[in-house]
Amino acid sequence: MKKNKFLAWLLIVAVFITTFSTSVIPAQADGASSTLKGYVSVSVEKFSLGQGYIKEPIKVPIYEGDNGASLITRALGDGNYRYLGNIDSGFYLSEVKDSGRSEVNIPQYILDMISADGKTVGTKADPEWLSQFDYTSMSGWMYAVNNVFPPFGMTDYKPQDGDIIRTQFTTYGYGSDLGGWGEIPVQLANKDALTAEIAEINSAPNKETILDRPVVQSAVYQAYSVLENMASSQISVDHALVGLNNALDIEPPVITVSGIQDKQEVSNKEISFKVAVTDNVYSDITPEVKLNGVTLSPATGEYKATLNSGSNAITVTALDGAGNKTNVTYQVTYKLETTVAVKQQLDKNLAYILNTVKNPTFGTGSGEWSILSLARANYTVPNGYYDLYYNNVATKIASTIKTDGKLDANKSTENSRAILGLTSIGKDITNVAGYDLRKALADYQYIQKQGNNGPIFALIALDSHNYEIPVVDGVTEQTTREKLVQYILDKEVKKGTAEAGGWALGVTKADVDMTAMAMQALAPYYATRDDVKAAVDRAIQWLSDNQNNQGGFTSWGSTSSESISQVIVALTGVGVDPHTDARFVKSGNSLIDALLSFAAPEGGFKHILTGKVDNMATDQGTYALVSYDRLINHSSRLFDMNDVQLEQPTTVVAKQQLNKSLAYILNTVKNPSFGTGSGEWSILSLARANYTVPNGYYDLYYNNVATKIASIIKEDGKLDANKSTENSRAILGLTSIGKDITNVAGYDLRKALADYQYIQKQGNNG
Repeated sequence: MKKNKFLAWLLIVAVFITTFSTSVIPAQADGASSTLKGYVSVSVEKFSLGQGYIKEPIKVPIYEGDNGASLITRALGDGNYRYLGNIDSGFYLSEVKDSGRSEVNIPQYILDMISADGKTVGTKADPEWLSQFDYTSMSGWMYAVNNVFPPFGMTDYKPQDGDIIRTQFTTYGYGSDLGGWGEIPVQLANKDALTAEIAEINSAPNKETILDRPVVQSAVYQAYSVLENMASSQISVDHALVGLNNALDIEPPVITVSGIQDKQEVSNKEISFKVAVTDNVYSDITPEVKLNGVTLSPATGEYKATLNSGSNAITVTALDGAGNKTNVTYQVTYKLETTVAVKQQLDKNLAYILNTVKNPTFGTGSGEWSILSLARANYTVPNGYYDLYYNNVATKIASTIKTDGKLDANKSTENSRAILGLTSIGKDITNVAGYDLRKALADYQYIQKQGNNGPIFALIALDSHNYEIPVVDGVTEQTTREKLVQYILDKEVKKGTAEAGGWALGVTKADVDMTAMAMQALAPYYATRDDVKAAVDRAIQWLSDNQNNQGGFTSWGSTSSESISQVIVALTGVGVDPHTDARFVKSGNSLIDALLSFAAPEGGFKHILTGKVDNMATDQGTYALVSYDRLINHSSRLFDMNDVQLEQPTTVVAKQQLNKSLAYILNTVKNPSFGTGSGEWSILSLARANYTVPNGYYDLYYNNVATKIASIIKEDGKLDANKSTENSRAILGLTSIGKDITNVAGYDLRKALADYQYIQKQGNNG
C-alpha cells in the first residue's frame, strides 16, 4: 500500500510540474455555497526542517461544495500560496509564503536518509517562499487527513465536519520522511487530537482570556514543543494533551446521588444509596464518599451506611484530572430511637394518667387536661370513662354556672378549659346541663379580666372546632376572633421596635410559657396572616435565643418541664419540629431530649429534675408528647380538633330520627285504612309532622275509611258494640288530615260518643 501511495505521489508531482500556475484563488471552490456544513482543523507545518509552523492550527469552516483545496487556501489567505492546476481540478500546493529566518534544523533521521542516498542538503530557491524542491530534489507539500496521507490530491478530498488536516512540508523522499510511505527509523506520533485542541484555542473568540491563565500558557507551550518535534513519542504527545485538557478544564464534576435527600429524616438505621459522577472531560472518576468522616466503599454499585442517632453527614467528593473538585453534603437525620423513646414514654404517661385519674371532673388539676391528652392520643379507655367525666362536668357546671353562662366571675379560662376537654371527647358544648359554654366568651370585657390568659385561651377554645361566637344581648362589647387575635398581637413585648419578640406575664419582659401559649392561640392564623407570621417568627427566634444548653429553659431561677412542654406544643402548632430543627438543638440537646430528661420510668413527668412526679407537669408533658406525635405522623394540631366527630344537639338527633321514621311509615304503609294496625296512627304521625306525602295518599286513606265505616257502622253511629275507641281513633285520624267527621259516608262519628254508658264499657280507655 505504501508503494502505491508513493507511485500516486510521483504521478501527482509529474502532473504539477507540467501545469505550474501562480493564480490567485477564490475563497471557495467553484460551486461552493454559503451553507455552513461544519469545521475542520487545519495546520501548515515545516517540522521536517525543524522550523515549526507556517500556519498554526486553526478551525476552518466548511461550506457546501468545498474540497480540500478550497480549505487550505482559505486557511492560508490570499497572497500566501502558489499552486499548480486549479481549485476544482488537479490542484497542487507548490509554494507557501515563508519569510521566516529561523535556522534550518533538519531532524537527524532525515539527514541520515539524505546521506544514505548520497545526497546533500541545499537551500531555498526564494527566501520569501517555501517551495517544492527546496533543500532537496524530493521535497514539497503534502497533506494528511486524520493522520492518513490520502492517495489523491486535495481537489478530490471531500472534507467532513471534525476532520484534522495537517499540510506538511516533506524535506526528503516525497513524504517518506513524514511516514507517508516506506520505512523510517523512528515511530512518528499521532498528533491529531493535540492539534485539534490547539486549533480550538486559536479559534476561540476569547482566546486572550484563555491564555491569560499561567497554567494554560504553560500547557500550550508544552503542546507546541511536542507538536513541532518530529521525534516526539506518542507518550509525550498524549501527556501534553492531558496536561492541556487539565489546564483548560475549569468545570468541576457533577455529582448525582440517588436514594437519599439532603435534610432527610429516616426511621431506619441502615440506608443505601448510589453515587454517579459525570464530567465534561473525564469519564472515569471515582468519588470519595464519607459518613461522618469515615470513608465508605461501594458494594455492587451501592453505598451502605449505618447511621448514628440524630444528624448524620454524608459527604461526597469528586476530583477530575484537571484538579476541579466538587463537594456535596447530605444531612440525614436518623430519629427512630427518639421516636421510639417518645412513643414509649407517651404510652407510659397515658397509662399512668388512666391509673391515677380515676374520677375525672371539672377543674385545672381534676382531669380536664388528662382527658384531653387521652382523647387527642386516641388512647383506649375503659367503657364509660369519658361519660363519667362528662357527667361529673355537667353536674359541676349545673351547680356553679351563672345565668350569664360564666363558670367564674373573673376567670374566663374556666369556660375555655371546659370547652377544650369536652370537645376532645366529642361532646356538645352548646348544651351542657342546659348551658351553652360559649356564651360567657361572647363578652369581650369579661375575657380581658385575666390579662393575656383570657384572650389566649378563649381563642384556642373557640378555634378548637371552629365554634361560632354567639351574639349575646346585654354584653358591653361583643367578642370577635379579630379582636382576640389583635389583642394578642398588640401585647407582643416591645412591639414595633427592633427588640420585639415574645409575650409577657407583665408588660416588659417576655416569658417562655406566655410566649408559647400565645403562639398556640395564633397557630391557626400563621399561614394566612402576615402580621401573625411575623410576630410568631419573632417569638420563635426569641425562644431559640433563650434556650439553654440542656435544651430547656431557665425561668424564675429554675428549669421546669412545663415550660419545655408549652414550647413543644407551640412549635408543633406551626409545623416546627422541636427535635430536629437546628434552632432548637443546643449542644446536641433538643427540646424533646430536654423534656424526656424529666420523665419518670414508671410514667409521668417531674416539675423539676430533682423532684417527684407532678400532676400538672404530667398533664402538660403528656399533651406535649401527643402534640409532637401528631406532628411527626402528619395529624392535625393538638388543639385543632376538627377531626373529632361532635355529638349533635338532641333536637337535631330527634329530628333526624323522626324523618327516618316517617319515611319508613310512608314506605311500609302503602294502603292506609281503618283499624288500629291499619294506618290511623301512621296517618296521624305523618300529618302532625307536616311530612310531605304523595298526591292522593290522604284521599286514599279517607276513601278506605269511609268504605269501611259504611259497611260496619250501626244506626246508633257505633263502629263496634263494645269499643267506643273505634270511633275515637277514626275521629283522630280523619281530623289530622282535615276531614269532616260529622259526615263520613253519611254518618256523624261523634254520635256514638254521646252515649256515656257506652263509653264506659271499655273502662279507662273509653
